Amino acid sequence: MLMKNTGKYFIDIYESRRDIWTSGYTDPLWTKTYEPFDFIPLHENTVADTVIIGAGISGLSVAYFLAKQGNKVVVLDDGFIGSGESGRASARLCWMLDIPYSELYRRLGYDQAVKILNSHKDAVDTIEHIVRTENIACDFNRVDGYLFPACSDDGLLMDEYSALKKLGVKGMEIVELNGVGQHIGTTLRIARQAQFDPMKYMDGLSRAIVKNGGRIYTTSHVHHHDESGVVTSAGFRVDAGHIVSAAQAPLLNAKNIVNCLTPMRLYVSAMLVPAGTVKPALYLESMTDNAGAARIKTHARVHPYTKAHDILLVAGQAHRTGYYDDVENPYAALELWAQSRFTGLEESVLRWSGQAMTANDGLALIGYDPLDESNFVVSGQNTNGFTYGTIAGMLISDLITRNANPWQTVYSLTRDTLSYSDTLRNVDGCIYSTLPYSPQNGFDNDIRPGEGRVIFCDPDPISQYRDEYNKLHSFSARCPFDEEVLAWNPFEKTFDCRTDGSRFTPYGRVINGPARTHLYPLEYVSVHE
Repeated sequence: MLMKNTGKYFIDIYESRRDIWTSGYTDPLWTKTYEPFDFIPLHENTVADTVIIGAGISGLSVAYFLAKQGNKVVVLDDGFIGSGESGRASARLCWMLDIPYSELYRRLGYDQAVKILNSHKDAVDTIEHIVRTENIACDFNRVDGYLFPACSDDGLLMDEYSALKKLGVKGMEIVELNGVGQHIGTTLRIARQAQFDPMKYMDGLSRAIVKNGGRIYTTSHVHHHDESGVVTSAGFRVDAGHIVSAAQAPLLNAKNIVNCLTPMRLYVSAMLVPAGTVKPALYLESMTDNAGAARIKTHARVHPYTKAHDILLVAGQAHRTGYYDDVENPYAALELWAQSRFTGLEESVLRWSGQAMTANDGLALIGYDPLDESNFVVSGQNTNGFTYGTIAGMLISDLITRNANPWQTVYSLTRDTLSYSDTLRNVDGCIYSTLPYSPQNGFDNDIRPGEGRVIFCDPDPISQYRDEYNKLHSFSARCPFDEEVLAWNPFEKTFDCRTDGSRFTPYGRVINGPARTHLYPLEYVSVHE
């Protein structure tokens, strides 16, 4: 086979609501529950005190707190409100983290551990306050959290109970959770967690930002930044004294910051259950990973749906982005997990997946850009994105307005516990060895409509997708950000970068950074033609 360069980047125009809504092929529950507040693209040069890249929970939270203080803010997003990973979250509002506090206490000591705990508790309290003061109808409710081990290991619960007690947490008890609705066993009950509808909340935040003088522009892709501000792909500038990179992948100082982040895929199944059968709560299962560390691997919560049914949201089965060959059916595994712990479950009505960026010390990156202290970065929120996003709103607004904040050192991008080595990125051999197609069997008739693949040919690997009209689309299979080989994501129908988390539609359009440009299109000529 031969490849011809067409000499331009391919930019596809999304036609379906599904493509416009979020950064994936599957539909999250939240896109079914509200009509969004419409914004226009940036269509002229403008000036602001602060320009914020990303209209997910982090960007909107930063904009909200700044606008409330009179800061002139502009928010830019290449999609729509919540159309990135914030709209694909399971949206638990929980100050229980993926890393247990017993580990944080041992590793960081009391002072840092209590700051981490208090920052997440304050975030949940702050969200509740915003919901009330801004009259946001987003199904916010306080619920209990139940932490339990994947196998019989009461030692894990007692370690966490002891650490949380030392950190001053009240409202805890060891309880048996068996009976109507659930049969889980011994759990650690922790009061005053919460849940809500994330898209309704972000919609309410966006309205409050506009009410306070902020400006939001959607479908406005940031192409690059300089010392004066940012420039969109359409060529319009926003000059600002501060830039905040609040997209999931950092756009400021990206080459350095991405080296301490790992992109992870997480799956969610929304299962019907008769209304009132399962107690509204957060159910958090922890298990020991291959390194011997306890981590929350699966979680569930109840969300109101219809008069007759609630939804049990089950999330988990996380793995590193791009490694799909070893993933058989994550949704079936989640549903089997749920059926073994909850009664009355019916079919799954929606299945979707999302992406989280995880820092190598397990904590988010929130603070000054080390290369330019007039700019700021939010990334690495893991699966606690809504509390971390709210923390970012409070912390970055304090840094910009020169107010002291006790969490600055905890989440600083220059903290000692972060490693910026290249070790996470040396996976090229793994990429080549696990590709599903080799040059010998990579022919165009292998691909059915709606499927994609990555193959090798001279001189470079190719990403290919056959659309529903049987047309074959071909692009370079190298990520524009770091030249790593992409992998086909069969669940979301995207081409994903295993090292930096960049993602592209089957038509080559970038939908997740840190890559900023689309895949280079190639004209495919079959050897059979």
